[in-house]
Amino acid sequence: MPSIIWVGLDVHKNSTTAAILEGETSEAQIVRLPADLNQLRKLFRKLSEKGTIRSCYEASGCGFVVHRVLEKDGFQCEVIAPSLIPSRAGDRQKTDRRDALNLAKLY
Repeated sequence: MPSIIWVGLDVHKNSTTAAILEGETSEAQIVRLPADLNQLRKLFRKLSEKGTIRSCYEASGCGFVVHRVLEKDGFQCEVIAPSLIPSRAGDRQKTDRRDALNLAKLY
């Protein structure tokens, strides 16, 4: 059975941060990419050699472009409504790294 690689993406106009979890107990790998879809596609092709990719990102002004490109390449990618992402009371510190990692863990 192929392993599942969980990828949480924090997508912005100028950059994309990917948090990658391989297996249930692995340490997260954080990758920051320029806002270039070809770089993201290259990362996903490399990761797909190790297992099946399950990815998601928070709905934003970036729309569904990333979703469409990854799905066209055969990768599963879901767009998550921000209102459905749980957060702890008082946790107001938001960073691209934390957001991406949170998505990967929750997904």
